[in-house]
Amino acid sequence: MKKDKKNTLKVCSKVLAFCAVCTLVLLSFFGIWYYENNSIYKICRVEAGIPVSVTDFLKKADEKAVFTDESDVIDTTVPGEYHLFIKKNFFEHACTLYIEDTIAPEFEVKPLVLEYGQTCTAEDFVSNVQDATQTTISFVGEPDFTLTTPQEIKIVVSDAANNITMKETQLSVSMVVTKLQIEAGSNKPLASDFLIAPGNAEILTDLDAIDYTHTATHAVEVKLDEKIYSVDLEIIDTIAPVFTVSDYSGYTKCKPNAEKFVVSANDVTSLTYSFETEPDSTTIGTQDVTIIATDEGGNQTKQNAKLTLAEDNEAPVIEFIKDATLFIGDSVSYKSYVKVTDNCQDEPVLSIDSANVNTSQTGTYTVTYTATDCSGNSTSQTMDLIVRERAYSIDEVNALVDDILSRIITDDMTQKEKARAIFDYIKGHIGYVNHSEKGDYVTAAYEGLTTGRGDCYVYASTSKIMLTRAGITNMDIEKIPAKSMHYWNLVDIGDGWGWYHFDTTPRKDGPVIFLWDNTKMLEYSNAHNKSHNYDPSRYPVIN
Repeated sequence: MKKDKKNTLKVCSKVLAFCAVCTLVLLSFFGIWYYENNSIYKICRVEAGIPVSVTDFLKKADEKAVFTDESDVIDTTVPGEYHLFIKKNFFEHACTLYIEDTIAPEFEVKPLVLEYGQTCTAEDFVSNVQDATQTTISFVGEPDFTLTTPQEIKIVVSDAANNITMKETQLSVSMVVTKLQIEAGSNKPLASDFLIAPGNAEILTDLDAIDYTHTATHAVEVKLDEKIYSVDLEIIDTIAPVFTVSDYSGYTKCKPNAEKFVVSANDVTSLTYSFETEPDSTTIGTQDVTIIATDEGGNQTKQNAKLTLAEDNEAPVIEFIKDATLFIGDSVSYKSYVKVTDNCQDEPVLSIDSANVNTSQTGTYTVTYTATDCSGNSTSQTMDLIVRERAYSIDEVNALVDDILSRIITDDMTQKEKARAIFDYIKGHIGYVNHSEKGDYVTAAYEGLTTGRGDCYVYASTSKIMLTRAGITNMDIEKIPAKSMHYWNLVDIGDGWGWYHFDTTPRKDGPVIFLWDNTKMLEYSNAHNKSHNYDPSRYPVIN
């Protein structure tokens, strides 16, 4: 009996232990379930348009949590109820997402001007609509499209949740067209062309200033019944070009231009030329090509021709065409010294190596020219560029002046006419710079005539020598020193009135100081900070 009792106690102990373990397991599982169940938001509400992710439902971040395939597809632009399932650890949680639209649409409106007989929709008044959901645009009352007086228009925009925004704008119905199209090359339109019905219209825009040979849209103002309308005058080109071509011969490696095949062309607007298929520029022989002419309106015409290519082994020829001598400080145009020719019609590429030239120091410098044609043939030539000190004599300057005078004055001119020709030449050929070497009028005149620039001393010195060589009596005059010096001339053209002021130096306000009497000059000087004050005791009486 004692032994049976002991066995029974042992079995009971094991059962109790097993029950205890099961209880602990159940409690642990329940605890985990309870924890997981409370780590999820069962319901989530968001405004339409706001992105939604699984993290929005988690009370604590968990990178492994995901929506299951059984979840509804979320579209944040469509308000409504979405059923979602979230898998997190070993559990799956059912959640609900509510997408709500509580914000009314935003948009902009603009006024419209329609031609009489035209209609439009509410959308034509509206731009820049902003809303997270789909919107509809409608009128609050249909407009009267036959009413020619301006009318107020109310536009309503509503979204998917029936949120509504209303704005007002204006509709005008015009007897003036909003757009007028004319063919390129046409005569300028008449006022009546801009009207839908006969009326007394006035064109405010200068139609003569429009180029009718190019496609473009021009804003034209038309006045009708005391109202001004803006019309788009559109110049169009609907007529295809007419052109002829001829066969062309060239060299391999030199890619031909489609325009080289064109002999003549006829179209109102500008034309561009292209190949239908790019030719093979590497193969010797003859091939067929198709040339396309395209005008500004996009109209095209095609013509066929033949392209014959041969091998080119002839290098370009470099020829020196003038003496390469300049003075210290002069600028250099290296290309002006050479002429390059080649058997190819395409102009060779000319490269110039002048790295060792120093134009601020006297000496003889070597310049290397290299010409390369499109076939790759190349030739090089060197030139000695001489830089020397500037040294001028009155004879040199007189020779320059005599050449100019022979071109701008004639023997039948009066002294006044000759003086004006000299005045205009200097004003048109010398640009102003705010510096020159003073004290040598011969050098100053030479600088003005050869470089085309100088200050008032250069202008006055150039005028002095040109007037003298033309036989016009003149003398120098200068401003009484104040803040700055100024030089100009006095002339006597032999009209019996004596001396006049003659100033070729340009001024900001643009006066033409040609044969001004003393009264006019002093009035100008006093109004311009004593610009031409002088010491009368040093000069003869000026009329």
